[in-house]
Amino acid sequence: MNPDHLSELNKGSHSWNQWRKENSNEKPDLGNTILTGFDFTGYDLSMADLSGTQLIGVNLVGVNLRNGDLKRATLFKAKLSGADLIGVDLDGADLSMADLSSTQLIGADLRKTQLVGATLNGANLFGAILSEVDLRETRMCGTNLTSVDLRMANLSGADLSGANLSKANIKGLRARFSIVDGATLLNECQMDCNTDFSGVGLDSARINGTLKAKLKRNIRQKHWDERYPYYVDWKSIPRYTRLIPKYLYRMSKLKYWRSIPEITWSCLVRLFWWSSDYGSAGTRIILSFLIVSVVFTLIYLSPIAFRLDASFIQGIQFAEIINSSGESTQYSFNLWGIFLRAFYFSVVTMTTLGFGDISANPASPLGHFLVMFQVLIGYILLGAFITRLSILFQDVG
Repeated sequence: MNPDHLSELNKGSHSWNQWRKENSNEKPDLGNTILTGFDFTGYDLSMADLSGTQLIGVNLVGVNLRNGDLKRATLFKAKLSGADLIGVDLDGADLSMADLSSTQLIGADLRKTQLVGATLNGANLFGAILSEVDLRETRMCGTNLTSVDLRMANLSGADLSGANLSKANIKGLRARFSIVDGATLLNECQMDCNTDFSGVGLDSARINGTLKAKLKRNIRQKHWDERYPYYVDWKSIPRYTRLIPKYLYRMSKLKYWRSIPEITWSCLVRLFWWSSDYGSAGTRIILSFLIVSVVFTLIYLSPIAFRLDASFIQGIQFAEIINSSGESTQYSFNLWGIFLRAFYFSVVTMTTLGFGDISANPASPLGHFLVMFQVLIGYILLGAFITRLSILFQDVG
């Protein structure tokens, strides 16, 4: 802080602005001082150094702060509506509960800035960087957030009525229970599987249909992740394998066995949702259907491959063929024919049709169980596929 500059500041706006004109090449140094409650109305603070300054509750309405330095400044509950903040360095500044309505923050770097509960109604943040910024409970009615970087930011509970988020980067954005309305625009946004709009009325916003479907898919994933937390990421398997001896010791304790049904059910639920990518991918459902069909085909063929006495199903090696004269002859299939018959039976079982020429071996209880289990899987996958088709036919506008 320069004491002479602070003295000029205390003389009033008219004297200050005159001094600025007479010393246009001098940069005002007001850093690391206490100016709590100061009224800056009419002051020209362009290019001023206010880094580390205590500006709690100050009045900066309509003030020119262009290209100023506000690093680590405390602007808690400050009034900045209509201020020119273009090019201002706000790195580490505390703007919690501040009023930034109708401010110009084009291209501003607001990383590490505290904005909890701030008011940004009508502000212009075109191209601003807000990655990892805490924006909970902020008011952004009519705010221009076009091309804004909101990666890993927290917008939970924010009021986005009438806000424009076109072309915004919302990868990893947490916007739970944010408020949107018919004037809120979400278009051409960049997102990923971590973008969270849970509890947001997306149907009331102006949003691209594909983007809305992806956001709703994420909402379903977050819901089931929270409901069934027992989950091991495939990428973490090498790390977990090193801990197997430790887990085996713990599993010897009775209380750890009690959680096994919950873990098993969690894995089954997650496997189902993976098979449809949380209800968003019809192609994955079809792929899952084919994978299950092939797996059961190989299971049905295993007694034949290992030359066991009893097979799970009957009618895949031999079949009675009735000719035009009404005479029946027994036909023996080659290896390709046997595989085709087993795959045919697996598919019709998955579709729950069961034409009758191939069936479970009456002498094999396990065969009956396998067929029933496959029918249940078929019902679930076909139900998911039909639901997915119905969504595709709905109006996504």
